[in-house]
This record gives sequence, structure tokens and C-alpha cells, in this order.
Amino acid sequence: MPRYVGEIRTSGFYVNFYPTYIYEKDKFIRLSDEDVEKILPGSQYPNLNLFSSSTSMRLDDLFQDGDDVIIDFQSDKLIPNLKSDGSVYPSAWKLDVFKQYSGSILRMEDVGWYYALPQEAVEGDWRKDSTVILNTRDVNEDMRVMIPGPIENTLVGPFRVRYDEDLDELVIYPSLDQKNSIISGYLYSPSLADRIHTLEQIDVTRGYVRIEGEGVEPCPTDTISDEELIENFTASIKGKTAKTIGVDPAAFASLLASYQNSLISGKDIPAALAAERVKRLQAIFESSAKIGELFNELSSLIPEMFKARKDDPDYMDMVHELLENEEFVEALPAYSEYVTFTSQLKQKNSELKAQKEELQKAVDELEILQPKQQLERYQEELDQLKSMKAKAEEEFQEALRQANIGKDVANLEARSSYLQEEIARREKSIADLNVQMEGLQGKLDELLERSSQKTLEISFDNMISERFMEHTARLENARRLEIYQQASRAIAAMPRSFLSKEQLVDYLVFTMQKSRPEYSRNEILNILICLTQGFLTIFTGQPGSGKTSICRVTAQALHLDQPAELEKSHPQFPYCSRFVSVSVERGWSSRRDLIGFYNSLTRSFEKADPRLFDLLSILNQESRGNSGSDSLPALVLLDDANLSSMEYYWADFMSMEENAAIRGTIALGDTYTFEIPRTLHFAAAIQSDHTTEPLSSRLLDRAWVITMPEKRLLLKPARPLLEDEFRSSLITHEQLDEVFLPQEDSQTLPSALEDVYQSLAALFKEAGLTVSIRSESALRKYVLTTLRWFVPDEDEAYSDAGTMALDYAVLQRLLPKINGSSHQFRTILEKMKKVCETGGLIKCGRKLKEIMEKGDGSMQFYQFFS
Repeated sequence: MPRYVGEIRTSGFYVNFYPTYIYEKDKFIRLSDEDVEKILPGSQYPNLNLFSSSTSMRLDDLFQDGDDVIIDFQSDKLIPNLKSDGSVYPSAWKLDVFKQYSGSILRMEDVGWYYALPQEAVEGDWRKDSTVILNTRDVNEDMRVMIPGPIENTLVGPFRVRYDEDLDELVIYPSLDQKNSIISGYLYSPSLADRIHTLEQIDVTRGYVRIEGEGVEPCPTDTISDEELIENFTASIKGKTAKTIGVDPAAFASLLASYQNSLISGKDIPAALAAERVKRLQAIFESSAKIGELFNELSSLIPEMFKARKDDPDYMDMVHELLENEEFVEALPAYSEYVTFTSQLKQKNSELKAQKEELQKAVDELEILQPKQQLERYQEELDQLKSMKAKAEEEFQEALRQANIGKDVANLEARSSYLQEEIARREKSIADLNVQMEGLQGKLDELLERSSQKTLEISFDNMISERFMEHTARLENARRLEIYQQASRAIAAMPRSFLSKEQLVDYLVFTMQKSRPEYSRNEILNILICLTQGFLTIFTGQPGSGKTSICRVTAQALHLDQPAELEKSHPQFPYCSRFVSVSVERGWSSRRDLIGFYNSLTRSFEKADPRLFDLLSILNQESRGNSGSDSLPALVLLDDANLSSMEYYWADFMSMEENAAIRGTIALGDTYTFEIPRTLHFAAAIQSDHTTEPLSSRLLDRAWVITMPEKRLLLKPARPLLEDEFRSSLITHEQLDEVFLPQEDSQTLPSALEDVYQSLAALFKEAGLTVSIRSESALRKYVLTTLRWFVPDEDEAYSDAGTMALDYAVLQRLLPKINGSSHQFRTILEKMKKVCETGGLIKCGRKLKEIMEKGDGSMQFYQFFS
């Protein structure tokens, strides 16, 4: 099978392979334009489109833009790259990576070729620096590269390219790609230039070399330092047991021989490097500067050896032999250090004896003084003194009380005289006040006389004020409408998406899986279809299962927040985003809590949520302005929607017509009347516990209910990685309708699916849970749409896509109606479960079993939300 070498180029979620060489017998043969045309017949572009038929194998995990890869394929095994209408894309052929990847798609290093970086691309010294930055755009993460060596015509490596988050650079870590402090290197003859094979690709040119074969000789570089040599030499002899200790040449030779078999200079070390390390150690031992360091190492090592092996008979024998060796013991006093050390010990011994004598003398003196008896005597004297003090305090207080009686009499006499004077002063003040009262009474009569004349004037002023407020309200309303019209026109002028139906589906799945990689293609398409076809979609599931976040991820994928960028260039604009999240609170009872109300006193609208009011105002302008096919979708998320009854605060929307171009109108008072177009959709994230309100059958008849899959979320941010051209283009509501609505008006299901549905509908009717015309129509539209896009699920054994589609539809539109009790009701549920299992509705059968098991433990009360 031909083996082609080429470059990977990515654009958004597209991955293309450009073949430029054919690889035969370790040689690269350049392909001409005619060769490429033969390989890819009829293709306008010289590339092969790569895709994966499995959600478990993602292209962005396998390839990076600019990668050089080798792919084995034959032209007659390629798949035509067709559009939905049967025409061919400019890239006429595509290859399924999932089926081809094992052994047929290789990296250059997989066949022994490594990219040789030029010196200017390496920033740093690989022999000293732990991190070496690669100053070039021609490398990708995980690529294996070679870098210039220490001498001419040499390269060292290969090193794996890694991304350093702190530096935000592509780097290599030399220490991670070396073994035993040795970095692999190679000498190329007659020269390095003669051994480099240059590959010129579409956008990049790289030179590759081999690390084995003709003209390649291993040339490793030793990076171990002298300190590490000494340390590892010490470690290599820790486990050895010596009967005698000496520092003669023969002993050193024996130790060095042991070191040559260590982990540092063992069998994995080239012989030339091992010999060089031995020479370095010999030089260290002969150096007077280094010998001291070595003895320090040994002096710290020997006590550790004795301590660690104190129970080892061999080591105990060594200690006894040293102590019994008369020559060794007699030789110790010859060392000045030993003499100094022993004299210091004697001096410390003398000092300790003197301290002991002083302490003994102090103890003898204490025995003579009898401190315990003296302490008892002092305590008795202290108690007597306390008693005397208490008695003296009592006598003092009595004397003080007798002395204060005379003082009180004198104070009372002085107080009486003062009060007499105060009474006289107050009487004079009262007389003065009476005179002032008479004057004020006259002035009051005069004011009352004039106030009757002012009454008519005041009435006339209120009329003028009323007219002024009306005029101000009209001006403010006109200004408000003008701003919303300007915002609506600005949104209409933003660029729209150019993707085809198939591209739009692939793009939305790709984008949402960037944030939710654990979701399958079918699960993402299910969410998009429900949101597009339904006016209300309810998300239920365990707390933390991602109900709220999946709505935000969907809004990001549909670019609903893109119009909000207009506010930066137009500060006067209102909130322009097409996605609004509203946190529902307990106690909401009407639209006043959700939207707001018109205040007739101030002649202004009191907004409950200014963002929702702005969105409804812009949608109203779009609806009345007939924006047509360019209208953008809008999504309102009601978070914790059932903390209050949705039938109350969402009542205005429940009565609207789901499939009409104008769903209905809402009159909020005065001129605040909004048209609600079909482009507006609601999502409701709910909880199922005792703190929430139940959902009525009327509400469930109008909604899709999506139970969040029980998966471990990877918590990636809702931020799709897109090219600029995809990020700036908006997806219209008409495009979503073309993709996620049935292509034909007929709602007839395939016969096998129709039989299963009719059986279930009959059982629902028997249980008193009639399926309305609205629910049946929604279910049929859903199934006919998903038949176009669903693919066989790897995790569920469905017989075909139609059965899978009906399973999703029944689970999300019919089963949420289940709410009843009694043994008879359970019998009907058992029949439903049997029909589902016979018809291949795996998810429905599983959910019915769960409902029955929970109901059996709850006094035979069976319900979907439990």
C-alpha cells in the first residue's frame, strides 16, 4: 500500500491532509501536481479531508496545524466527500481516521526521522539549563526534535517538545530526556548537511535526520558534576561491609572497581564514559582540595553505617576489632585532633563535676533552713493580717456614714433656697409667653384669611403638572422606541453564517463538545432539536448535573452573545445579547415578577429584569419590522424555574401558539405591548425536591423534558475554540429550522415505529393520560427530524436510528406525564415497559422500571419526577 508524507492543515473543525511526498525504502520522493491528481481524482483542492466516525477519537486530540504525518491509503479506498444535495465538495475525498488510525497513520519519529532544529531556534544552554525555549514556529507540542551538539556535525536528542504554561512557550526539558546523567548525541559524517533530508511542505520546510544507520555514530554527552560523582561514589559503597579500613592505593582501586558496577557507571553506561568518570574520580582523590571533601563525606557516612547496622554481627565484629587493635588505639593520640578532642572532653567533665558540687551544697543548705515549715508559718501570719484588714475596713465605713449625715442636712437647705428662686423665674416666663400667644393668634387669623384665596391657584397648578408628566412620558417612550429600533437595525446588519446544513450540524457538535467532551453527538443533537422545535424545553436532573451550564454552552455555540459586542461601539444601546438567564425566586405569582409592570403614578415601566425587558423590546421591533429570514434566535433561561409555580408567572406565554410566526402579544399597560415572535425560546432548569412546585399537566403538554445524562463533567469553560470567520458570523433562526425541522409536511412515521407509538398511546389513554394533538404532532416532528441526523450510538444497542429517535421522543414528551397511584396504574406501567422493551426503546424501558421501583417504595405513588 502506498505510504504518503504530507502536512496537516486545520481550519475551524476541518482537518485536511496535503500529500507532498511518497515514502519508499527510507527515501522521500516528491509528488508532482499530476501525481496528486491521480491520487485524488476530480478534487479541486490538493488535499484529503480527515474525519472520525467515532466520538471517542477526536481529530483535535490527534493532529495539530502544521504536523508532518505519514498516511497509508489507496485511492480506491477513499470515501466521496458529498454535500446533502449529492454534489461534491472542493475537497472531493475524505478518510475515516477511526478506521485507518491503527498502524496506518504515523508520525515522522515513528519511522525513525527527527526534525533537526537550527542553532538560532534554540534559546539557552541545554547542558546547564533545566528549561530550553524553542524560538521557532515550526515545532508543535509532542514533536521529537534534535538540537545542535557541543561540537561540529553533532546533534543531541531526541527531545520531546512540551508546552510550559508559566512561560507560555514551547520548550524542551533536557533532564527529562536523559538517563544516568547522559544525553544521547550523534556524530554525522562526512558532514551533518549531507545527512539532513529536507521536506518542503505547503507552509513549512523542515530538515529531518536519522539517529542510526550509515554515517551516524553515537556521541553521548556526560552532564554529571564532580559533586554528583562524589555523592554517588559514597552511595555506591554504603552497602559494602569492610573488615579493615585503610587509605592506601590498593583500597582505592578496590572501591573504584565497585563503583564501576554502580547505577551511575553500570551496564547502561558507554564504556568510554565509564572510563572517563573513573579518571575524574582518581583526579579528585589525588587533589588535596577534594580529599578533604571526600573524608567529610566518609566521616558522615561511617556513623550512619554503624547506626543502621548496629544489630549486624559483621559490623559489631568490626567495632570489636578496632577496639582490640592495639596499634590502632595507640596511634590515635598521634593525631592532634584526637588530643584536642579528648582534652575538651576532660575539661567538660571537670566543669560538670564542679556544677554537681555546687548543687549538692545548695541542697544541704535548704535542708538546714527547713523551707516547708517556714512556709506554713508565713501562711498563718498572712491569714491573721487579712482578718485584721477586714475588721478595720468595717470600722472605717461606719465612721464615714456618720460623717455624711451632717453634710446631707446642709445640702438640703441649699437645695431648698435654689428651688424657691427657680419657681419665681418660671412664673415670670409663663407671663411672657401668654403675651406672645395673644400676638400669634392674631397672625394665624390673618394667614387663614389669605389661604382661601390660594386654593384655586393650587388646583390650577396640579392640572399643569399632570399635563407636564404626560408630555414627558410620551417623549421618553418615543426615545426608548428609537433606541430599540436602532439596536434592531444594527443587529440585522451583522454578518450571517454561510455554512451548509451538514457543516452547521458538524460545527455545532464540534463546538459544544469543546466544552462538554463527555456528551455524545446524539445527546448534543437532541438538545439542539428540542430547543429549536419547542417553545419551552425543561432540563431536569440531579444537582450539579449541568442543567444551567448546558444552556450557556448552547448559547455560546449559537453565538447568541455576539450582538452584545455592539454595546462597546454604541454606549446608548440597551442590552443586545440574545441570551438572558433569569433566576426565579420563591413567591413569584404573576408576570410582574418576571417582566415588570407599568406604574401609572410615575408613568414609567418598573422592570423586574432590565435585560429581559430589553430583549423583549428588541424582538418586538424585529417582529413589527418584518426582519424575515435574517432573524436571530433568542433564548431565555429560567433558572430554578419551579421555585414558584410556572403556571402563574409564565401564564402569558402558556396561552401562545407555538408554531405561528407571531406566537402572541403581551399587553403590559399604556403603550407597552410586545409581539412575541417564533424566534424566542425558553429553557427551564428545575429541581425535584420538597422546596419546589410541581409542574402541571397543562405545562408538561407544551414542553420537552430533557433528563441530564449522568456523566462526570470535566468542567471545561463554555468557550469554543474557533477561527475568526466562524466566531464573527451569526446563525439565523431560519438556518436552525432548515436543519432541525422535518423536510416534508407529512408526519407519517415508518410502519414499525408507528405500531410501537400507537401501542403506547393506547396504554396512556387507558391510564387516563391522554396524549394531546399538540404532543403527538411534536413527537412526530422530532422523530422525522432526528432520522436525518442521529448515528448509531456506541453505548446503546439500537437496531436503527429510527428506534433511537422514537426512544428519545417518548422519553421526553410522553413519559413526563406519568403521575398516578394504585395497583391498576402499576399494571399499565408494566405493559408500557414490555412494549418499550419489545420495540427496542431502551431508555424508556429503563425509566419505566425506575418509576415503578421508586413507586413501590412510596405507597404505590408513581410519577416521572421523583
